[in-house]
Amino acid sequence: MSDDRPKCKVVRNMHEKHHGLARVAPKGCRIGKRVLTKGGPIRKVDKKGKLKPDKNKIKVRGREFVVHAQMPDGTVEKFIWDSGATESSFNHVVAKKLGLLDADGNPTIKYPHKTVNVGMADKSVHKGTLFRKVPLRIREAGNVVSRGDVIVRKRASLLYGVTHMRGVRKHMKVKFAK
Repeated sequence: MSDDRPKCKVVRNMHEKHHGLARVAPKGCRIGKRVLTKGGPIRKVDKKGKLKPDKNKIKVRGREFVVHAQMPDGTVEKFIWDSGATESSFNHVVAKKLGLLDADGNPTIKYPHKTVNVGMADKSVHKGTLFRKVPLRIREAGNVVSRGDVIVRKRASLLYGVTHMRGVRKHMKVKFAK
């Protein structure tokens, strides 16, 4: 997908009113890192010349947004999109489905883990197990797998935290409207 056209530059005529009008030159130039797809819109291209994925833009009107995570056994779990949560949060049922805990509720050696104190919004502190780089596949992001940190507690809410959000920000954008 190489483009031999010259790159566009902004040209201003300083002798005109209001410090000159801006125009793009030369005619027929290529716009930065964007290309016209066949029969479609202009899309961004990465440094290697491959098309970047279209970003799924979601505008949320309510108080919370729910994402759907695909579990290895084929079931789907609902997680609340929580930009205030540093790590994602799982309860024991979901952690067992992902292979983080065995049948007895003990951590497996599949992912690095350690016991931590978890601070809650009400300033209470609870014990939890922190797992590193746990993959989650989110349906809203086009089934993209993102890796992030997870805190597992027995009766925790299912929260999709910032460490997992970083992995899907190329594929989806969530905006909360008032």
